[in-house]
Amino acid sequence: MFKPTALIVVLVVLELAAQFIFFSSRSTSMDVSGSGVSQYTMQSSLGIGGPISVTKEGMIKSVHINWTSALVNAALTYIVACLLARALTGATHFHRPATVYATAALTMVGISFLISIAISNSYWGYPFDEPKLLREAGDIAKVRAITPIKTETNSSGSHAFVVDNGNSISNMLAVAERYPDDCLSERLVIELQKKNLIPSNSVATIPELSQFYSEVRISGLMAHSDKGYASEQALAGVAVDGVNQSGARVVFLAITGGQLSNDHYPYYELLFGNSTDGTTLSFNRGQRFFYDAAGLEGFGWLQIWMLISIPCILLGFILLTAARFVSRRWRKKIPATFAVVGM
Repeated sequence: MFKPTALIVVLVVLELAAQFIFFSSRSTSMDVSGSGVSQYTMQSSLGIGGPISVTKEGMIKSVHINWTSALVNAALTYIVACLLARALTGATHFHRPATVYATAALTMVGISFLISIAISNSYWGYPFDEPKLLREAGDIAKVRAITPIKTETNSSGSHAFVVDNGNSISNMLAVAERYPDDCLSERLVIELQKKNLIPSNSVATIPELSQFYSEVRISGLMAHSDKGYASEQALAGVAVDGVNQSGARVVFLAITGGQLSNDHYPYYELLFGNSTDGTTLSFNRGQRFFYDAAGLEGFGWLQIWMLISIPCILLGFILLTAARFVSRRWRKKIPATFAVVGM
């Protein structure tokens, strides 16, 4: 029973993958020195019982293996794989069980991949990575005004964009430099800075600024808030009034909204250009995606794929084994039935 077989190898690999995904932990700590310099320490424990631990302090990484725990883990993993292989072989009597179950595992991994990108697209607004800045941002040749904006509610209860005096372009650039992986509205400002297009009077207002709020609301791009939330009442970001390479006026908005649901927020990019009569600005196109503050932050398609792959494989094995077992029992009953009828 404990003789190594191809099916046992397949099961051992799956068991180790399950341990890596479901029985690993990670913690991060930060030490701040008197000079304000932060030192991050990340500790990871892999597998049941933590036989492998990884510590990373700054750029220095060290790996520690608890050999006693690792050997016990390996032995138990192998024994469980042997028992499962014996049970599966006995229930199915496949001629090449390793090939059948490996194929089933790969099939379920593929299915779980499709499910993961579908979940990511539904929750985050994109299947893999955040969409890049709208390409029209690279077509801006001149900036007439770049203005931090926010939503203001007047006495009658209506909303409009106003200049956000509590924010500045220099502050947005500082935030982008400090947190380069968390840029939203700031990525438009970064693009303009790369092209040296930020004017000295960067808070000059846009004449039609107050009108853009209603245009954003009717653009068809706005996400619906869950009950109890009003994301559209907290739109804020930056507005750019510029001229493109063709000499036409464009207004580019890069804005975030309030919570759509608990810890779940939207980000929008909208491009407005001259209407057909050339006298007004109209919505051309835009894009949106979502992000979390806390919540499921950092939980993308890859993490979803890893999390659901093992359950999908387990489900596939159960269905395959059950179908094969029932099929074999059914085929055995058919000849017996014919024999009774013949008698």
